[in-house]
Amino acid sequence: MSILVYCILFAFVQTGSHASEFRVGGKNGWVVPNNTNTLNYSDWAGRNRFQVGDSLVFVYNPSEDSVLQVSEGDYKSCSTSDPIASFKDGKTVFKLSQTGPVYFISGASGHCQKSQKLHVIVLSIRGGTPSSSSSPRSAVAPALQLAGFMCGFLLSLCGFIL
Repeated sequence: MSILVYCILFAFVQTGSHASEFRVGGKNGWVVPNNTNTLNYSDWAGRNRFQVGDSLVFVYNPSEDSVLQVSEGDYKSCSTSDPIASFKDGKTVFKLSQTGPVYFISGASGHCQKSQKLHVIVLSIRGGTPSSSSSPRSAVAPALQLAGFMCGFLLSLCGFIL
């Protein structure tokens, strides 16, 4: 009987698929990495799990910077001449609408060459329609989803036996 109670409680804790907002670069925002802020956009992107429906929030000084969505080739070469999309508002919210890689670079001269660029991989939604949420998912979420599934299975089994 105690396993039944545990599973019921765990089912309430289990996380589902919710859309999240990710502030690009964390508290530093969209800035040129340097010796004092040790920001690395590749490391930042690697610590997060992005899914369709999530949003990236770029926060920057609009008089000094911008955000360009670019092709993989333009990302690698830091070319600003033919962006897919261009943003200059200081707080750009970019909704991730499809799976696959997405590339961004700074539109300010020389910033991309100083590693102000971002490449994210967008995964498909698992388990339903995205809803509003402010806390980003981490690599722990899949384990919680599996544990929730197992608890659901055990609950069904317990109901069948009882």
